[in-house]
Amino acid sequence: MGKYGTDLPSKSPDRSVERVESYLRKQGFWKTGRPGKEVWKRNARTRLLSPEYISITPGDGHVHLEAWIRAITPFVGLWVGKVNPLKGAPFSFASKDRLRKRLDQIERLVG
Repeated sequence: MGKYGTDLPSKSPDRSVERVESYLRKQGFWKTGRPGKEVWKRNARTRLLSPEYISITPGDGHVHLEAWIRAITPFVGLWVGKVNPLKGAPFSFASKDRLRKRLDQIERLVG
């Protein structure tokens, strides 16, 4: 369990974040959360898939990226914990696979 997190080097972090946010909007994500703790969220289209979350913030010469999905339980619609989409935990495989592809695209947009 846990989140995926990394710092991606960028010559223009603010511009990179704008590109990533545009990409996330096109992928059906929306911004949610409190000021300073905003994340991009995308609900699953079926109850069998987990909601996806991505946080992206500019830093000094880098962009900080975090991503996770909500771990599915045997009870439909009940989510617990956070799962790293790049680790081998057996939670919600289909959601993790979708999010991995998005993370690869985000890393290409920043780099």
